[in-house]
Amino acid sequence: MNKEGERNMLLVYLERTHLFMILLRDLSAVFKDFLIKLCYSRKVVVVMDHAPYHISYKMQKFYAGNKNSLHVKYFPSYSPELNPAEIPWKEAKKWLERRCWNNKDG
Repeated sequence: MNKEGERNMLLVYLERTHLFMILLRDLSAVFKDFLIKLCYSRKVVVVMDHAPYHISYKMQKFYAGNKNSLHVKYFPSYSPELNPAEIPWKEAKKWLERRCWNNKDG
């Protein structure tokens, strides 16, 4: 967690033969920027889980201030079977568990 109490995320993905790693420091800010671009000129319905950066006070204020173009719905708590994004996360976690990490650089 950073000093504001928000979680950081290490996003890792493979594209053809290259492994990319991105450290996302303020997930609420990243998510908010994504929603701003998504809602730029249209109305949007977003269905998401209860991740801390989705439900933070900062994001609740953002949702309320953009209720004309953004409608937020949440998956029920503890229902990964309803959230398609959970499948690749589960596989990524399994893959990471099977790796031996000697230090923070891998």
